[in-house]
Amino acid sequence: MKKSLPPAFWIEIVLATMAALFAALTVVIPDWMERIVAVDLDGHSGSLEWQLTAAMFLAAALLSASAFRQWRKSPRTA
Repeated sequence: MKKSLPPAFWIEIVLATMAALFAALTVVIPDWMERIVAVDLDGHSGSLEWQLTAAMFLAAALLSASAFRQWRKSPRTA
């Protein structure tokens, strides 16, 4: 049996994956954002990057939980 999953499920899965990858990338390469944007907003203290990393991990967890809830509620098709 297959489940009929709404488009919102797939959007949440993609966004959760991207948030988790960005957060993991920040843990491995802390200044990757500064390299791409070429702007240093926190004066090389790293505080902005860690705040964004925490926000990304939180977003990934919330989006994953929401997708899981949708997956559990979706009807099964024959």
